[in-house]
Amino acid sequence: TTATLLNPCLLVEVLSPSTAARDRGVKFTHYQRIPTLQEYLLVDSEQVLVEQWQPDAAGAWHCTTFTSIGDTLTLGSVPAALALADLYTGVEVQP
Repeated sequence: TTATLLNPCLLVEVLSPSTAARDRGVKFTHYQRIPTLQEYLLVDSEQVLVEQWQPDAAGAWHCTTFTSIGDTLTLGSVPAALALADLYTGVEVQP
């Protein structure tokens, strides 16, 4: 819906070497200003690495990092869990 597009609670970026700095920097700074945003995920495309960013009650953002293919990430913004093994199925990653 239009409301979902304009008022996201979750944003996911797939990082590449050419976009990682921008996704972690300028874009994240802008995303933090979205009042409805509850969660920002950064998924590395070259290694098993997912950063889950969430704001606390004061608005400060904190990161939980997942680096094991056996990890499962529980989303706080929507009722779902993501297994890293599923996220990286078919992706050749560095050991």
